Amino acid sequence: MRAAYQYGLALALTRELDFEEARSLIRGLRKEHPMNIPFVIAEAKTYQGPQQADIAIEILEHALDFNTKNYPLTFNLAEAFIAARKPHAAIEALIPLSVERPSDENVWYLLAEAYGLASNVPAVHEARAEFFVLNGNFEQAIKQLGYALPLVRHNFQRSAKLRQRLQEIWDLKEES
Repeated sequence: MRAAYQYGLALALTRELDFEEARSLIRGLRKEHPMNIPFVIAEAKTYQGPQQADIAIEILEHALDFNTKNYPLTFNLAEAFIAARKPHAAIEALIPLSVERPSDENVWYLLAEAYGLASNVPAVHEARAEFFVLNGNFEQAIKQLGYALPLVRHNFQRSAKLRQRLQEIWDLKEES
């Protein structure tokens, strides 16, 4: 019960930006439960400001050494990469998640953000389209792919893939 209280308080303190106090509580919990994933993530979140995001990355990568392919750790690692302005590393972490969890709107949202920071505009529109499809907003999904198509017109394979996905979304729209 004490651990649950401390954990909840640490989360509240993090939301209130009282990172030092939150870290103090989480470190105590991590000493007792070093591999508890929610505690690992909570500690990493206390470092996700732009100046300390590399510490969050280190904490999460260490935990992933023991919990490979863990979704919460990987997703939070991608968020830390974005906070550290390392969009390519975030994309590398998120692409496998988008394949393993294609119906996870949070993955697509974060992937669009990472592509934006990496200046990959066509990929931003593709990820946004998937996000909108998952939310049932087919009109916005169609618009996003419409924005992407002219940007990849010299890439036959990518254009064909986008046109195919656009047709699939039109079909979904008609079914709904």
